[in-house]
Amino acid sequence: MNFLELRTLTRQRADMESSDFVGETELGDYINLSARKLYNLLLTQFEDYFIKDPAPTYSLGESASSITLPSDFYKLKGLDWLSDGGTLYVPCKPFDFGASRECLDQGGVSGTYRLWYVPQFVPLQNDTDELSGMLRFENYVIVDAAITCLQKEESDVSFFMAEREKIEREIKESSGDRDLSESHRIRNVRGQRSRPTPRYHLLGGKILLVQPRSLSRLGVSYE
Repeated sequence: MNFLELRTLTRQRADMESSDFVGETELGDYINLSARKLYNLLLTQFEDYFIKDPAPTYSLGESASSITLPSDFYKLKGLDWLSDGGTLYVPCKPFDFGASRECLDQGGVSGTYRLWYVPQFVPLQNDTDELSGMLRFENYVIVDAAITCLQKEESDVSFFMAEREKIEREIKESSGDRDLSESHRIRNVRGQRSRPTPRYHLLGGKILLVQPRSLSRLGVSYE
């Protein structure tokens, strides 16, 4: 469903087809706000649905200790490190910066990394821009935007709020039927590493990488 169709259908639902009480630019803002809400709702229920695919990779040299996040970064889903054998990606584990910084060593984190993340919602701008990847719940955007339009003119929105709640329930109920397990992650990597897997911490606009200085002190098993 494209941006023009969303605006047209929202006006129909709000009974504002012949009214300029809500302008086209304002209506577009309402629709993008509602689409962003749906994006976050679906992301909550289907955690990996909007994950970036293909996942970008980064090659770090000996002096590097961090990865700069991409400009469209929204949420981190995971970080993999290409094992020293060069054939398998190993999931990296996060670390508590405050609690672990004294027993972690910033160094020895060279190699290739694969970043799994959810990008930011991209607002619709042109009439032909598509609202894609929203499963079958695009109607949520129309109903929610219609509520905002009607609230502006102080009309009763109870019917539309009930309809929105129904769609939200459908989203939550359908989340149990979709298998979005982390099948893209390598879990069993016994015997593939010649050095411990680096750990990471999300720090501002970058991912800080460290090498455990003492595995026994951290209580981490790499077997």
